[in-house]
Amino acid sequence: ADEAKVGEQAVPPPSPRANGSLTLHPSGNELLLFGGEHFDGKKNTFYNELYRYSIKRNDWRLVTSKRAPPPRSSHQAAALPTGGG
Repeated sequence: ADEAKVGEQAVPPPSPRANGSLTLHPSGNELLLFGGEHFDGKKNTFYNELYRYSIKRNDWRLVTSKRAPPPRSSHQAAALPTGGG
């Protein structure tokens, strides 16, 4: 039960990264950013963060879950409507 809990909080824009997926939400009003990587000249950091960007409100929200997939980059993502979108 607690493992399936999903949290969400308003946050500043995500840190700089490359090779994440940026996917249009089926509603057409949000973008979903997942994963990516950042190289600081010495070390690669890989992310498993999921962000929602509201186009209308111009704000970012970090979505958290204990069931989040492991970090990844250079992947593909698709957002499909469920329950009518």
